[in-house]
Amino acid sequence: MSEDDADGTSPGGSRIYRHVPRERGDVAWSAGDPDRIADIEAHIERHIGPVTSVFHEIISDRVHLDVAIVAATDDRPVQTLVTMGMSELPMQVPAEVASVVPDRAELVIVLPPDWDLSDSARYWPLGTLKTVARLPHDYDTWLGPGHTVPHGDPPEPYVAGSALVGVLVLAPQLAPREFWELERGDGERIGFHSLVFLTREELDYKLQHGSPALFELLEQGQVCELLEVDRRSVIGRSGRRWPWGRRR
Repeated sequence: MSEDDADGTSPGGSRIYRHVPRERGDVAWSAGDPDRIADIEAHIERHIGPVTSVFHEIISDRVHLDVAIVAATDDRPVQTLVTMGMSELPMQVPAEVASVVPDRAELVIVLPPDWDLSDSARYWPLGTLKTVARLPHDYDTWLGPGHTVPHGDPPEPYVAGSALVGVLVLAPQLAPREFWELERGDGERIGFHSLVFLTREELDYKLQHGSPALFELLEQGQVCELLEVDRRSVIGRSGRRWPWGRRR
């Protein structure tokens, strides 16, 4: 997707896109790249912890998108989910940011330790992770820190009783900086970005004031990639404590 496809610029300076699927032609099925997946899994285990299970795709359109799960431990009392396969194809990263944003990426979300992904009613965070990971390839575009993806147009809550209606792409706040990028043996770079679930007020604030202003409020409000379904908006509220020790 090019700048010509944008639906204008928000008051905060953000380019606004309403994505239209690209011409699909023949469907490109993928079985995945075992070497790349092995490198990603080893990277996760070096910096996050042992991969305890993997959600494997049976049939994959365009990229083979597995999701690695690192179970909660006493030292890291959360579940960490990381895609393994979004980076199979490069994204359409603009030339002006290509030096700092790798054109291949994987995504991360963090769930509470008792979140049961086998319960169909609680599968939606993983579904969101996979949907957003496919977006750059389905719509011929790219994702990087500061981008937001609403849940629908207009945005709607992911689940009844929650104010969360979209996600923000951000550097992983609950992982060491060494995790943020993987350089493979052939020089290929893969960026690891987290998805932070946002409220409607936070999405609107980003459009009005820009990403840096929202980053500051999220930092003050101790909001990160750890999903809190009943979280209130940080707009107009004071800071609070992190739910557990942050690793940076």
